[in-house]
Amino acid sequence: MFVTHITISSNEMEKLSDNEAGEVIKRLKNRRDRKTCRGINTQWRRVYWSIKDELLVINRRAFEVLPRTTHLSHLSALSIDLNDSDLECIGKSCPYLQILDLMMLNKARSIHTTDDGFEPFGDRGLVAVADGRRELRDVSLRWRQRVGDIGVSALAHSCHKLVELDLGHCNRITDESLKAISQLRLLKTLYLQKCRLVTNSGVSFLANGSTSKSLRNLGLSECDQLTDGGVLSLQQITTLKLLSLKHCGPNIVNIGGIGGLAGASQLRYLNLAFLRNISDASVIAIARNCQNLEDLNLRGCRLLTGGALRAFSGHMKLKFLFLTGCHRISSRDIAETTITYVALEILVLDCKRNRSLSRMGSDGLKKLKDRNVVVTCECLSHEEFRI
Repeated sequence: MFVTHITISSNEMEKLSDNEAGEVIKRLKNRRDRKTCRGINTQWRRVYWSIKDELLVINRRAFEVLPRTTHLSHLSALSIDLNDSDLECIGKSCPYLQILDLMMLNKARSIHTTDDGFEPFGDRGLVAVADGRRELRDVSLRWRQRVGDIGVSALAHSCHKLVELDLGHCNRITDESLKAISQLRLLKTLYLQKCRLVTNSGVSFLANGSTSKSLRNLGLSECDQLTDGGVLSLQQITTLKLLSLKHCGPNIVNIGGIGGLAGASQLRYLNLAFLRNISDASVIAIARNCQNLEDLNLRGCRLLTGGALRAFSGHMKLKFLFLTGCHRISSRDIAETTITYVALEILVLDCKRNRSLSRMGSDGLKKLKDRNVVVTCECLSHEEFRI
């Protein structure tokens, strides 16, 4: 006979020790039931906070309970205005922190001092968090625009177990940060979207450091100081599976740059959207050498022709292909070539191009649909071609 339900009176619950109360709370699978335990008395409230391992901060008042959450492993404070003192509080109160999500969705307040004198956190606060946080493995600082090289370097030097780091839109980040990050042996994911001070030198640090043997996902979208030389160095990161170079500017052009990805044979996802000067030769080299590629985004690559598409003829892995804004690739090239892509599941075209193919009554298009390939369309705005 199995006991599935036990009734304990409030008097009996008040007699339990801290350890016993903690065991009761831990065994409650329903989160609402665990929260209810806080209302029994002061002891249970104290025990509840002492064993809690996850906290979602919805306003700054929540930091009042941090000193009691000594076992906290996951802290999320999405779009909360935080200052250096708040991060110093995290540094003092959360020795076992593993996940720290401070992503700022309301970007307008992430850098400017407000009328009431509130100043968003920067390097000082981040240094306080990094100090002694040896268990940290996942950190998001997206849109926290006061964060710079000092804070990120402190994080990299102290938190050797980091696996994922999101620095998107932290526009004070330079190559110095990447030099420190490159020594992280376990880092698998790094997002640097719109870190426009990052140059070829910074990417070279990643390609020649410990990260060259661990990095799987690298987001460099809108890092527009990169050139062919910087991309060429990425071939040394042989573990790379995802790479985004979207909107990286006009200086990524030819096989000397993109063709250098030949060494990244494990690449699954490649985003080259809006590289307006990228050439056929570059894409042909990718088709030849990246046989594991499943997702290719060529939106807005205006110089590409049918030759780039034909290079993928017979490709065994390509599932998702985005060709919106590739105006030099003819409808006939699309119809006759994509049918040879064995694994294709989704093909995205311009709205006008999709109508043109339908009017042609293309056998290729019909065969794609017979294979349950989804052929869809989208319209790009002029804003998306801004670079």
